[in-house]
Amino acid sequence: MRYIFIDLHVNAAFLRRLDMLLFKKNAFTKHRFILDYLLSQNEKVVNLITLDGSRLPTKPLRRITRKFMFRKLEANFVFKKNHLQGIENITSPEEIREDDVIIYYATGDQSQFTIDSNKIKGTKVVDLIHFYGDAQRAKCFEGSDIQYFSYDVDIRKYSPLFRKNYGKFNWDYIPKNFTYQKRFCVKKDFSERKNMAVAMGTVTHCTAKDFIETYGSSCYQPRRKMVMDHANEYPNEIYSHISEFLEGAHKKLNPNDFILKQWYTKVYNLLFAGRQKKYFSFDMVDEYNDYKMFICPEDINGSYGIGTTEGMACGCAMIGCRYGAFEDMGMKDREHYIAYDGTMEDLIAKIRYYQMPEHQEELAQIAKNGYEFARKYFSEEYVAKNYCEQLKALTSL
Repeated sequence: MRYIFIDLHVNAAFLRRLDMLLFKKNAFTKHRFILDYLLSQNEKVVNLITLDGSRLPTKPLRRITRKFMFRKLEANFVFKKNHLQGIENITSPEEIREDDVIIYYATGDQSQFTIDSNKIKGTKVVDLIHFYGDAQRAKCFEGSDIQYFSYDVDIRKYSPLFRKNYGKFNWDYIPKNFTYQKRFCVKKDFSERKNMAVAMGTVTHCTAKDFIETYGSSCYQPRRKMVMDHANEYPNEIYSHISEFLEGAHKKLNPNDFILKQWYTKVYNLLFAGRQKKYFSFDMVDEYNDYKMFICPEDINGSYGIGTTEGMACGCAMIGCRYGAFEDMGMKDREHYIAYDGTMEDLIAKIRYYQMPEHQEELAQIAKNGYEFARKYFSEEYVAKNYCEQLKALTSL
């Protein structure tokens, strides 16, 4: 069998795309570890290139170069710059075999869905990374024969918008936990840390009409925004690093503007928006090690933040909303993490409880148990192996 990715060279979950390389922007390569694991195991990884799979600047340039020769050049250049070797490029869906696993990614770049999935053989899985749940994105899957979806939580349980817009697809769920990078580790003894909670994460928005109608707001992480807005009221309990993802640099594109102004706006956003200089201005590993507790509030659809795994891996006691997802993974309140009801009042009450001298031993044990849980179940090696074994098992069904 082979692992087939569609337009892998434009997928920022795995690598820095061409536009990111050209404009020196970082990528949040949350799933690069999966690719590294497959290649280290000598598994066959294939990139199915489509004519729409390009990140060359401007649509006119992409139209001019809309030939497989140019797309292959872009893919090979991107793989080289990302230090990836051993990936095979193909350009025809007819080259895919029955025993292959095809992994779609529901990212903002929808070039992979220009191929009729019914013409592709093999087992089909879609990864719902950065899932918002809006109806417009769901249209990409209409008429497809995708059989499985992968995500860090079973959002069939936690997302009303998933049930509304995606329930009709009847996909089976393949779990895949978030992971921490190896740099996240214990560097400071628990007793030497500040007896407070540090808050991590960024706030993003979804402007889709049905998202706002369902949740009453465009905010994708309302509890994260809650902490960001009110942390200053509790200087003895919590210190917040939470900020808006775009940090005010993003300029809104107005289709009614003159074409030159539209181009200026696009270039400005490419150069300056989404860099999160404030959020990356400090060392997260050191910051987690400076505090006894932390919170990285979950999103509205039920997914926990990647900061959850990172903080636990640093030996910091995690505070999370009690809604079921952590229990699904085998975690228990007051054993592996500290549960609160999602309100600012209860969050502060839980922090104050564990700040008390008589609860320090209990807090240290929760942090230790959480650390051990993370090291076992959130490590890149464990998650990659478990996920890839699940995919491989699908081909024998």
